[in-house]
Amino acid sequence: RTDRLLFVDRLAQDEGMTEDDRVQCLLEMLIAGTDTSSMSLYYTIFALAENPPLRERLCCDITEKLGRNDPITLKDIHTMRLLKLCTMEGIRMKTVGPVILRQAVQDTRVGVSDIPKGSAIIINNAALHQQPGLFSCPAEFQLQRPDEELENLLPFGKGRKGCVGEHLAREEMVAILSVLLRHWQFDKLPGTGSLHDMGTRWDIANVPVGSCQMSCRHQTEPCAKVLFIGPQST
Repeated sequence: RTDRLLFVDRLAQDEGMTEDDRVQCLLEMLIAGTDTSSMSLYYTIFALAENPPLRERLCCDITEKLGRNDPITLKDIHTMRLLKLCTMEGIRMKTVGPVILRQAVQDTRVGVSDIPKGSAIIINNAALHQQPGLFSCPAEFQLQRPDEELENLLPFGKGRKGCVGEHLAREEMVAILSVLLRHWQFDKLPGTGSLHDMGTRWDIANVPVGSCQMSCRHQTEPCAKVLFIGPQST
């Protein structure tokens, strides 16, 4: 639409940004957004494969709202409260962007610590999302956490330096999961460890390592099983 500026137009017109700033924002949109969303979906699906009753509850909720084969619309996404909570809990369990990097713009004090201007600040998101003082039973995948716990989630950062793709990521994960869960059943394979104990390695996103296998099969159409081995599939 001509009455709305594109993201790149806004970058070009923001006089407070340098050329390097604009390039960095575009790289984050094009590169970081792909792996982070796909890996968050993988961890969420793995959590559901570990918990068949929860998986069936979500399937029933999605089918009740959308039917078996109807395509999902943007309006539908806004009604998918349980599915939204599910994706955010998957992100909490395995945060694909494990740290947030910032720089102090002025001398400040946090608690008992003095932070000089220019100091590099690293926030360990992965550890933050597993703190018992912030989340009850952090090792458990809980679909409905209280609002005060959800406010402690920082997977996309906050403020002006927050993730530029947050809105897109939230909605595309709900849309993709709504299709997958209506048509495919995911099961964890015997001998595979739990999501909480799954090892990870920080690449572009926090990717799984070790034994993390699951399979899926179509719920109505006869076809071969698909075997997922970490971020790859065969």
